[in-house]
Amino acid sequence: MVLVASMLTSVFLLTNIYQPTGMMAYYVPSALWLCLALTSLWAIGFRDLRSLYKRQIALIALAVAVAQLFIIYDVGLFVGFGYSTLSFTPFGILINIFYVSSKLLGVELSRSYFMNTFGRKKPILTLAIVSFAFANIYAPIYRAFEVFDVNQPLPILDFLGTKFLPSMSTSLLTSYLSLLGGAVASIAYRTPLLAAEWFIPIYPNLNWGYQVLLGTLLPMLGFVYVSQGLSLRDLRRVGVRVTAKAPGRTRRQERNEHRSILIWGAILACSILMVWFASGLFNIYPTVPVSQSMSPSIEVGDVAILEKVAPEELRVGDVIQFWNGEQMMIHRIYEILGTDSLTFITKGDANNAPDIDPVYPSQIRGRVLFTIPMIGWASIYIKETFTWLWNVLLMDSVTTYAVLTTLTLSAFAYVMYRAGQARRWFVR
Repeated sequence: MVLVASMLTSVFLLTNIYQPTGMMAYYVPSALWLCLALTSLWAIGFRDLRSLYKRQIALIALAVAVAQLFIIYDVGLFVGFGYSTLSFTPFGILINIFYVSSKLLGVELSRSYFMNTFGRKKPILTLAIVSFAFANIYAPIYRAFEVFDVNQPLPILDFLGTKFLPSMSTSLLTSYLSLLGGAVASIAYRTPLLAAEWFIPIYPNLNWGYQVLLGTLLPMLGFVYVSQGLSLRDLRRVGVRVTAKAPGRTRRQERNEHRSILIWGAILACSILMVWFASGLFNIYPTVPVSQSMSPSIEVGDVAILEKVAPEELRVGDVIQFWNGEQMMIHRIYEILGTDSLTFITKGDANNAPDIDPVYPSQIRGRVLFTIPMIGWASIYIKETFTWLWNVLLMDSVTTYAVLTTLTLSAFAYVMYRAGQARRWFVR
């Protein structure tokens, strides 16, 4: 234990204090993390490493990571994407693979060693200490003191929100997976996330608020999903010695809990499909009109279902959605001008005259297929509420950061409390 702890501390200090330049910035840390990985592997032992592997836990870890990426990229459909600054030349990719994989192996093998050495007897205490310690590897808490300034709180709030809290949340889930399924489970969770970060040139361009919410809440939701998906019998099977204050659960109760996990998984899948549908990935998407210009055909609060269509397929009488400056409008095609270069004259059913400005093909978003009456009012009220709240927060950027950070910390504390209450771990 002393050897692995000393090696981990040395690698952490060297990678944070000693800052080599050029390609040595990749080679030196990679060699150090690889040495830590070999040391941890020696301390664990190949036989113990294999005995810790649980296929069920590894598959759950992989599924949680993939679901997390789906949600992040779905949010990217709304906030936009940015291009990575990393090198994607063959040589650059090879260097990044070596750097990322060596650090991943070093961190997760050493994490597995500590979690499975001490976590069997004191799981909660070990989980808290190891999670905090390894969160500092990716977001050292001492950097918060480097940017600390009483007169300028934004830098420290930015560090806590975008760096340390997401790192702590991810470390908590990863340490828990390591306790349940060894290093293979934690590596199965971390690999897809690191691969998306390092080897995909396009990544969602998340602002501060999204970085805090997604980076912190998604791993916590994964933690709850894994925690609630495993019974006390499952935990005993993987070697965690636990008891419960309440009498043991019946098989029927355990089946109901597993069924609820499947239901929530189905809800998550349906939610992802709904986001895809709403963003137009299926060439069909909904929209909610906010004016009465198409009354009585389409009223305010109706939901219009549109399809993406080529301009040459449009006919007089079709109802289309198009950009008019910065405003989205839904009007009926009144006249089509031209043959090669089409121009559309539109008119609202409630208007007395056609629109003054013509509509060009580049402005058209889609054609209305059908409408569903009244169900769009909910989205209108929700949008107005969030717009009002957002405008209130924008009045003071310091207040915005403080409120988001407070909400995130409160959610983090609540989820930890509920997870602990649901599991009720106690040492025998």
